[in-house]
Amino acid sequence: MRTINSPFDETRCVSRARNGDDDAFLDLVNRFDARIFRLAKQITQSDADAEEVLIETFLEAYSHLDDLQNQTKFSVWLMKIAVNEAFRRLGDISVRREQPHSGADLSPMLDRAMHMLEPMHRAVFALRDIEELSIKDTGEALNLPPATVSAILLRARLQLRDELVGLFTPNTTGVAESGRCLSL
Repeated sequence: MRTINSPFDETRCVSRARNGDDDAFLDLVNRFDARIFRLAKQITQSDADAEEVLIETFLEAYSHLDDLQNQTKFSVWLMKIAVNEAFRRLGDISVRREQPHSGADLSPMLDRAMHMLEPMHRAVFALRDIEELSIKDTGEALNLPPATVSAILLRARLQLRDELVGLFTPNTTGVAESGRCLSL
């Protein structure tokens, strides 16, 4: 059992969980559940779907904990499972329009802009810029080479920039207008 002031040791916790220590797996769940939910919500754009992805991700991880390779970080492996589950879920649900809503740390405007991205672009952006994974770890989580991750990330950032700039472009009256800039 870890004490309140001791640092989290992911490798040790995974090892304990592999040896049947359910408390150690619960520590992993508690450590990563908010990140997995946030990632799933960015991909699915739905709280309900993100909750389902969260549950399925941890069930899958628990069931296949012995499949985790020793050189792979648990957190990256877990995000890979979550991304796959979120994409599977997107295939299972019909595309629906939702009112924009704020994520854990994201403004409603960024949520709206992210909703305009393709799911893979949202996943890359969420893993790299929100979860702050490295390009290499993002690629590993998505089964993409680092160069592809970089290219998708660039496209996602450019598209987000364009979407967000449109929200702040003043019209001829000087009032910010949602959408395109009016030209004279």
